[in-house]
Parts: sequence; structure tokens; C-alpha cells
Amino acid sequence: MENPQKPKYDKPYCWNCQGHSNFSIHSVHVDNDTNLTPRINQVLRCRDCGEKMTAPRNMDLAFYGPWGIGCLWIYFIFASAGLLWLAIYSAKKDNPEISWFTGLLGVILLIIPVAALLRAAKKYASWKQWAEEQGWKEPPREKRAWKNEAP
Repeated sequence: MENPQKPKYDKPYCWNCQGHSNFSIHSVHVDNDTNLTPRINQVLRCRDCGEKMTAPRNMDLAFYGPWGIGCLWIYFIFASAGLLWLAIYSAKKDNPEISWFTGLLGVILLIIPVAALLRAAKKYASWKQWAEEQGWKEPPREKRAWKNEAP
């Protein structure tokens, strides 16, 4: 096995043990009502503590490249514009049900994705700090971005 203390951007990392530990693969079957074949998700679990492991690149927003960041901006612009329109519409109609609906949609469409992005950024920052303590140098954003490796 490779040294678990040597940082690897694209290898599974245990966020609990803070290392690239040994892992086991667990298959999770997800039944899909619309599809006849069930989908199988693989979850990597740390053999030391049992926590879920992911590669640090999955938490790095730069990995998704300019298209990924652009899609996030477009999503938030359209979601915010739609919620603003709904808030103005509900204010004109003076309908409390629409106001509650607008607030609920605001939480679902804006706050939850922002919280997920902040969580990912915090996790990547903690891995980056650990990796730099081990001597890792962060490559530029262009080198960290996902590349389509077509045959």
C-alpha cells in the first residue's frame, strides 16, 4: 500500500482519520421506480473508522472547471430571479399561502445548495491544509480541472 500520509488529489481520503487509508467498497442498491434495472452506487468506507471516504478533488470547486462554475452561477441567477418574481407576485396578491411557499422554495433552492457548497469548500480547505503540511503543492486551477479522457 502507498504511504497514507502522502497527499493524493484523486485518491480516496478519510476525513475522519485524516489520511488516505485503506478502504473497502460497499455496494448500495438503489431501486428506481421508473427504470427496470436498479442502480448500484459504490460507497468507499475507511477500514479504520468506517466513515465514508471521497477523493479531495470531489470537494474542490476548481475540479469542475469553468463550465461547472458557470452552471452554478446560472442556477443561482435563475433561482433567485424566480423567487423574486414569486415574492413580488405574492405581495401583489396578498396571499399568505404563496408567501409560505416562496419561503420554502427559498430554503430548498438557495440555502441548501449554498450550505452544500460551503461544506465542500470547508472540507477541501481542511484537506489542502493537511496536504500542504505533508509537502504537497497545489497546482493551478487549470491543472486541477476535470479533463475528458476520451479513448
